[in-house]
Amino acid sequence: MHEASSDMSARRTPRWVKLLLVVSLSINLAIAGLALGHRLKPHGFPEDRRTAWVYKILPEERHDEARAIFHEKREEMAERINEMQDVHRRIAAAIAADPLDQAELAAAFAARRDGVMKMHIITQGQLAALLTRMSPKERRQVAERLLERSEKWAERRARLYQ
Repeated sequence: MHEASSDMSARRTPRWVKLLLVVSLSINLAIAGLALGHRLKPHGFPEDRRTAWVYKILPEERHDEARAIFHEKREEMAERINEMQDVHRRIAAAIAADPLDQAELAAAFAARRDGVMKMHIITQGQLAALLTRMSPKERRQVAERLLERSEKWAERRARLYQ
């Protein structure tokens, strides 16, 4: 009996091996998840989340055209994004200041609103350029999808604020 228990303890897997196995399995699952997510990502959606909503309302046949239109303004949009990063740093500095300077915080928030508006103007201009190339039937489909998305967002917001 003593020999049997010493055989079992000799066969016992070291704790570090089990930990290494768990870490390895976790890494493999994460990589598989990323690969699967990339594969299942709807075709035509941009990497830029700011314009993803446009692709959701457009007919799929127009995605390449939309991508080309958005590509035309990528440098201008990149400038606006860099400006927004500066504004976010300004907001963070205003919040962290002691004492809190309410005028500076209000000015930083106003700069953020202005920056967001500039990006909206660019995106909406690009969407308008694409819409001028579409048939009335396609534009009606876009309008219907836009209203559907708007209603879904309204329902979500209503649940949040109940």
